[in-house]
Amino acid sequence: GLLGLNKPAGTAVHGPGSLEDAVLAHLSGASETSLSFRPGPLHRLDQPTSGLIFFSTNLRGAQAFSRALRERRLGKRYFAVLEGLLEREEIWEDQLVRDRRAGRTEVLGAAAQAGEAAPGGAKALRAGTSVRPLAAAKGFTLALVELGTGRTHQIRAQAAAHGHALAGDRKYG
Repeated sequence: GLLGLNKPAGTAVHGPGSLEDAVLAHLSGASETSLSFRPGPLHRLDQPTSGLIFFSTNLRGAQAFSRALRERRLGKRYFAVLEGLLEREEIWEDQLVRDRRAGRTEVLGAAAQAGEAAPGGAKALRAGTSVRPLAAAKGFTLALVELGTGRTHQIRAQAAAHGHALAGDRKYG
């Protein structure tokens, strides 16, 4: 009930000409028909990000994947090239708010609380990220990033807010 694909950087997961379109075309006629189920991606990867992405091909696969994430039997890890030198492992705990109109996620100040309404009415959500440096050279750090939560643009927003924007990230860096 699952299909795992290596998504190249620059490929959109949703929308016209996306990976989702290609998967739906590939599965047409091969997946179980249902009034309430449609094959689709089970998590997000930003368009500039490469990596493994899973699609459900049936309802059982979608349910099993979601259950495994919820029960923390699956996790999300990323390799990231960060600006600056990160000398030791850091745990970033922040309150994030999503500005849907601007397409940006903002890290709120230290006094913000989860569930608090931010300007514009959006609710602040807790975001936890573990960042472990693996190698560093010429002002950059290769880090292993592990998410405790999965907020939109979480790594990008938190990295920039903590002084280590993703190398080449024009939106947040």
